[in-house]
Amino acid sequence: MRRVRTLQTNFSAGQLDPLMAARSDTKAYGNGVETLTNFMQLVQGGVKRRPGTEYLADLGGAYRLFPFIFNENQLYIVALAAGTAKFYSTSGTLLDTLTGFDWTSDNLYEVRYTQRNDVMILTHEDFPMTVITRTGASSFTGAYFDFDQDLAGGKIYAPMYKFARDEVTITPSGRTGSITLTTSAAVWNSDHVGARVAVHGRQVEITGYTSSTVVTGTVQEELLADQQLSISSGSTFQVGEVVTQTDSEAEGEVVEVGSGYIRVANLKKVLFKTQSSGDATVGGLSGAEGQVTAVSTVGPLATRDWNEEVFSYARGWARSCLFHGQRLWFGGSRDLPAHLFSSKVASFFNFDTGEALDDESIQAPIASDQVNSITHLVSAGHLQVFTDQAEFYCPESENSPLIPADFNIRRQSSYGTGDVRPVPFDRATLFVQSTGKVIREYKWEEIEGGYTPNAISLVASNLLDQNGIVDSAVIYGLKNRPEQYAFFLNADGTLAVYHAARNEQISSWSKWETDGEILDLTALEGELYICVKRTINSVTKYFLEKFSEDVTVDCAKTVTSGSLTDTFSGFSHLSSHGHVDVIADHGQTADADYKKNAFYIGDISPDGSGQIVINGGYTTYTITAGLNFDATIKTMPADYAANDGQITGLPKKISTVDLILDSTMGVDVEGTSLILRRVTNDLSKPPAAITGRSRFYLLGWDKLGQIQIQSTVPLDFTLLGLMMEVAF
Repeated sequence: MRRVRTLQTNFSAGQLDPLMAARSDTKAYGNGVETLTNFMQLVQGGVKRRPGTEYLADLGGAYRLFPFIFNENQLYIVALAAGTAKFYSTSGTLLDTLTGFDWTSDNLYEVRYTQRNDVMILTHEDFPMTVITRTGASSFTGAYFDFDQDLAGGKIYAPMYKFARDEVTITPSGRTGSITLTTSAAVWNSDHVGARVAVHGRQVEITGYTSSTVVTGTVQEELLADQQLSISSGSTFQVGEVVTQTDSEAEGEVVEVGSGYIRVANLKKVLFKTQSSGDATVGGLSGAEGQVTAVSTVGPLATRDWNEEVFSYARGWARSCLFHGQRLWFGGSRDLPAHLFSSKVASFFNFDTGEALDDESIQAPIASDQVNSITHLVSAGHLQVFTDQAEFYCPESENSPLIPADFNIRRQSSYGTGDVRPVPFDRATLFVQSTGKVIREYKWEEIEGGYTPNAISLVASNLLDQNGIVDSAVIYGLKNRPEQYAFFLNADGTLAVYHAARNEQISSWSKWETDGEILDLTALEGELYICVKRTINSVTKYFLEKFSEDVTVDCAKTVTSGSLTDTFSGFSHLSSHGHVDVIADHGQTADADYKKNAFYIGDISPDGSGQIVINGGYTTYTITAGLNFDATIKTMPADYAANDGQITGLPKKISTVDLILDSTMGVDVEGTSLILRRVTNDLSKPPAAITGRSRFYLLGWDKLGQIQIQSTVPLDFTLLGLMMEVAF
């Protein structure tokens, strides 16, 4: 029998996919594990039992969570359900409730949001853009998005687009008041009522539907007067071309050519006028030109120069939204899925294209050989555009901001993304590929001058649920630690947790689960909040909870008494529920020997009023009670290159295991529990946690040579590395 000692110095590769079982030749194999459940990865390479969760509020149902950050001291959790928005403080206090919104339980996770200062905008292609405004420290209002209007109150500065074919004309019955609009082909439906049409840039609000070619409307801006021009040389002008008059700068579309005259639909406020000189005063793109000898007003004439409001019940609403570069951006709509629309600079409700000046609205489609439906917009070093089939970005820099005259959208890759919100993380943007089984990082490569979409989840694909990923969130640093984590919520209610430190070449995954089902999550200033579905005393509950390093159990509350006692009230959310674990602190806060989560009392069921009584006469000042969870590590199969070849498949025995621990209060190795021996005769002092090496002796042979390490009691446990003595 031969023996070998193997040392695993870190767990920086995290949990590995079972398909990696034969890849002992890789660095990831040596630094990874088969199972890493309910552990948080540390930047130094170790792992620590994940934080518990604090109970904050009973939501009363399933909700989707958004962050609302007004400033560092005024943070809110927005909870959405069908037609409803609730607003909670970070301590779980319900501050305000709004109802009457359009979203439903079926499309809740298709809603996109963006927020700036005291305004949040929410979008979905099936209902109007919604604005939620913070009106006070604990009050909010909700309303539909209203585009700015001109000072006269007629024109609204909304995006416009001609959805009909270019050759389709429109004929107004008049220039003011209530008129009819007649198109040369079928265009209208009853959903157009309330939308606006622009004829030569002048707006008419549709008030009634007659047929697919006729609607009625109210003129908001007096329509331009169409004209008949008696002209010295009219026969060479062509219908459809644009003609201009150099003296007056008038511009119009030729809609009819007659003997000695042309009829034009005016395109500007400036009208054509009679010229007395013999110079050529009217010219067209065809090269024709002539002198205007007489002018008369006619019409209104049929014209091709018209368009519709982009966002309406007839054409759909914005799919995505984003504040970026001092502009508000809308990405895609139901009928224009591949278009981008921006506001004017620092004027977020004004989408007027004007004269295409630098500060005016940008409106452009994605130029591609296929329709790319925009799913998300992300503000990073560039404006990043994610679609259902590909990834794009809009080039910009500090010296070259996004402007109408120099705006383009560049394709970078062809993976596509769905409803899960991409999140900036570690100098990249993480997004879930449209297949739902791969997470990629969209990272800028300076040398290549573009983005690369590297897959980061391939070594741990089994952590991504087969039924898809629901939502995502990122924490960029913890209250007491430097690590950053990205969380991806699986459809089965578990979390796939990604930790990375690019400079340290660390990239790892773990799995977090709880006694229940996580339905959604959101992050605010280094804190992760969840909506979780639990069964409490056989009743389904929906709780708002927060992961907290101050507790070691889930759904926890901490109660402090002014004197030593064995009876604590305040656990009504766990009333009559069995298997509630209780941990006691040691001493009082002012005591120098005070230690949080020092003693594990055991499993105690609260009574019907939420009162917990500690058995055996033990008294203390503070207890924390909640639902325990197991944290589990299972190593990869032991492998070693002996003189006569690999030991893969040979019978093995792990005789001893040395764990390198930090501040640990309890751990099991293959069913053998750590025994805390560092106590004194003064039993009033808390037990000392173990930092250093602790040895376990094991029995039994198998062909894999794996060990399972568990933290089954709700006390601190941190593992920095381990050494195994393997006999074969």
